[in-house]
Amino acid sequence: MKGRIIHIILIFLLLGGIKIANAQDNNDTRAIDYDGISNIFNAENPEKIGVRTNLQKSKDKKGALEYPFIDDEKDVLWSTIIWELIDLDERINFPLLYPVDTLVVGRERRPMFWWIRKAIEDKNNPLRIYRNDNVDVDDVGEFKSWTRLEGEKRENIFQSKFTTPDGLIKLQEAGDEIDQHITDLYAKFSFNPYNKIDSQEASAESRVSYEQDTIYPHIFPWTIQRYGTFKEFTSDQFTYEMYEGFVNGGVRKVEPDGNEVELSREEKTEYSLVLEQIIEEYFFILDEDYYWKLVELEDVKRWLIKGIWYFDKKYSELIYRPLAIAPVIYEEPDELDDDTSSTVEEVINIKNYVAPEVVGVDTDGDGLSDTSEVEEWGTDPNNPDTDGDGFSDGDENNKWNTLPEDPEDFPDTETVDRFNNPDKYLVEVTAEETVKKKYYDDHKIKFWVYYPDAREILSKGKAFNNRNTSQSISFDDIINERRFNAVIYKEQNVYENRSIEDYIPSNSFMRLLESERIKEKIRNFEHDMWSW
Repeated sequence: MKGRIIHIILIFLLLGGIKIANAQDNNDTRAIDYDGISNIFNAENPEKIGVRTNLQKSKDKKGALEYPFIDDEKDVLWSTIIWELIDLDERINFPLLYPVDTLVVGRERRPMFWWIRKAIEDKNNPLRIYRNDNVDVDDVGEFKSWTRLEGEKRENIFQSKFTTPDGLIKLQEAGDEIDQHITDLYAKFSFNPYNKIDSQEASAESRVSYEQDTIYPHIFPWTIQRYGTFKEFTSDQFTYEMYEGFVNGGVRKVEPDGNEVELSREEKTEYSLVLEQIIEEYFFILDEDYYWKLVELEDVKRWLIKGIWYFDKKYSELIYRPLAIAPVIYEEPDELDDDTSSTVEEVINIKNYVAPEVVGVDTDGDGLSDTSEVEEWGTDPNNPDTDGDGFSDGDENNKWNTLPEDPEDFPDTETVDRFNNPDKYLVEVTAEETVKKKYYDDHKIKFWVYYPDAREILSKGKAFNNRNTSQSISFDDIINERRFNAVIYKEQNVYENRSIEDYIPSNSFMRLLESERIKEKIRNFEHDMWSW
C-alpha cells in the first residue's frame, strides 16, 4: 500500500513538472529559441509568434543524423570521388544563398555561409579550415596537400585585400624602393649589410648596431611565400645576390664556377613576383598602398563540394557522402575617387594632335604668343626657330616636349616618325601573348572545410523551404539529400585526378556534356546492378 502511494505521488509530480515546463514555454520567451514561423496558428498575440515549444526545441537538439560506420573493403562494392560546382545564380540553389540582407527577415533565416562563418569565428570551439598554398587556385581540395589555417591567415579569412593606385606604382617601382632602402641602411650604418664583402669590411660596432636595430626591416634573404606556385626556383630563399643580378642586367650566377647566365623570360617574371612580395610585406602602408574590405554575404557566388558516391553492399544502394566544401568569393574593389584613380596618358600622333590655341599676338607664327616667348620661354618672338635646330619653338614646346632655346635638345628621327606614321608602330599581339581574364582572377577560394566537421553547425542552420514554409529544412539535409543542382568539374581518375578543363580546355559546352556523361555513368551503375 505504501509503495502504491509513493507511485501515485511520483505520477503527480511528473505531471506537475510537465505543466510547469509548458507554462514556462508559453510565458518566458527570453529563455527559449525563436523561429519566425513557429506557433503562428496558436499564438494568443503577436508577441507569441515565433516562440518554439519544448517539442520543437528537442527536435533541434538532435543535430545531424550520425553516419553509419563503413568498412572500405567489406561494405563498398564500388566508389568514385567527384568535385562539383554549385552556382548560386541558379534558382534551385537560392536556399543556399539567401537571404543576403538579414535586416529584412527574422533572425531564424540566415544563408549557409553565415553559419559557416559563425562556426569559424567561434572562440571556444572554432571550425577548422584548410587551404593548399602551393597552387594558384585551390579548387582541387586534396586532403594530403591541405594546411590548417591558423593565426593571421585565419583572422583575415573574411577580408579581401586590395591594392590602391599608389600601391600599384610602388610595386612597379619595386627595384627603386629596395635600392632606396639599401641607401638608407648605408647612410645609417655606413655599410650595406646584405653585401658579404661590405659586411666583412664593416666595423664590429656597425655590425652590432645593425643587428640590434628594430626600425629598418631585414629583407634579405627573403623566404618566398607560396613557394610551390613557383617553377623556376630551386630553393625558397631569395638572396641579395639574386636581387642584385636581376636589377643589374637580368643575370644569375651559376655555381660552382660563378658564371653569369642571362635570366629567361619566365625567371624574370617570377623574380618580379618575389620583389612584389617583399614590397607588400615591408613597404606597404595600410590605407595608402592597400586596404581591407569585409566579405559580405552576397559576395559568395559559388560553392565547391567534394563528395564520394559508393554502392553499399549491406543496403544494396548507391549512396552519396559529402567530404568537403569551399565558398567561392567574388572580390570587387571599392570605386576610387577621380583624384585617386590612375590615368593612362594617351600617346599623341598626327591623328589626335591638336595645337593649342594662341592667346595674344604671334608675330613669327610659331604657335607661341609674343608675350609667352619673352616672359616664359626666353625665345625670340620674331624668329619661329630660335635655337635653329629645324623645329619651331611652338612645336618643341607643345608637340615634342623639348627646349626651344637649346639647339642640342630636339626630337630624334624615330620620335618624329612615330608621330607622323603611328600605324607603322602598332604592335601585333599574338594569341600566346593575349592575356585573357579568367574566372578565378577576381573570384577566390579562401578555404576548405572538412564536411563532417561542419555538420553540427549546418544542422542548426535552417534554409527556406519553398514547398512548405512551416516545415524547416537544415542545410545539412540539403547537402546530404542533394537538393541542389551542380556541375561536375573533376572526377577521380588515373590521370592524377585531372579536371575536365584539362582535357577539354577551350569548349565550355563540351565540358558541360562531359559533366552530364559522368553523372549518367554514376546513375547507371546502380541501374545496371538490377538489369539482366
